[in-house]
Amino acid sequence: GIVFKEDVTDIRTELKKVDIFLAPIQIGGGTKFKILEAMAAGVPVVTTPKGMEGLEMVNGKEVLVVTNWDHIGQIVEQLLTDDAYRLELVRAARTRIERDYSWEKIAKQLDTAWIAAYEKRH
Repeated sequence: GIVFKEDVTDIRTELKKVDIFLAPIQIGGGTKFKILEAMAAGVPVVTTPKGMEGLEMVNGKEVLVVTNWDHIGQIVEQLLTDDAYRLELVRAARTRIERDYSWEKIAKQLDTAWIAAYEKRH
């Protein structure tokens, strides 16, 4: 069945319980860390264009970006029944996470941004 969760304190625990991570994000800004964490945990992600803002992922290869949620049933069914496609999506997403979104890489990018901001002011 489908379970809706709000105010999750430890997403890692919840990600161990799911087959698909649905993120129907419509508003908000910034990086969507829960989406990255789901991908890192090996859970296929279905989201909106808003959910992918700021992230460099390939729709259909690393993530499924849905513009018409009337088709969500078909998408979920495909992910639940097509093991090869689901595994391909998960592997590609995990590879992208390891290459571009590791905590070390994010920390280095933040460090570079902070130094640049400091140098601009001084």
